[in-house]
Amino acid sequence: MYEASRALTKLQSLPEMLQDAVNGAVNALQANRISLILFDQEERRITKTVRGGPGADLVVDIDFQELIEGLSGWVIRYGEPA
Repeated sequence: MYEASRALTKLQSLPEMLQDAVNGAVNALQANRISLILFDQEERRITKTVRGGPGADLVVDIDFQELIEGLSGWVIRYGEPA
């Protein structure tokens, strides 16, 4: 997580900062892939997707409707971790 916190202290654009944070999380968790999805709930659209890890190319794009269904939708609706 050092890399993720270091990314927050550098002057970067938001996309660069998010990519560094995802890359740091991949390293800290030794994850194959991580996907960070930013969305606008009022406009019901995904605004940005950031991927990291060696398996990042396996992450498929989803639309907002798919995002709010299932476990991720539960987290969005209740604002609690799953």
